Amino acid sequence: DLDFIVERMRETKSIDYTLDMARDRLERAKAHLIQVEFARPEYLSVLRTVADHVLERFSAIKS
Repeated sequence: DLDFIVERMRETKSIDYTLDMARDRLERAKAHLIQVEFARPEYLSVLRTVADHVLERFSAIKS
């Protein structure tokens, strides 16, 4: 049963752990993006915004 699994994940804080790892990886990836030269630098801002949005979206699902 999915509810049972999700409840166990909440009890063990595995969802929080996974989101923390994702946040860390996201911040590291964004730091690396700064070092890359893009032919169209405006895309850099879009990539950062999309990455933040995806993490925010999945963080909201956790609740």
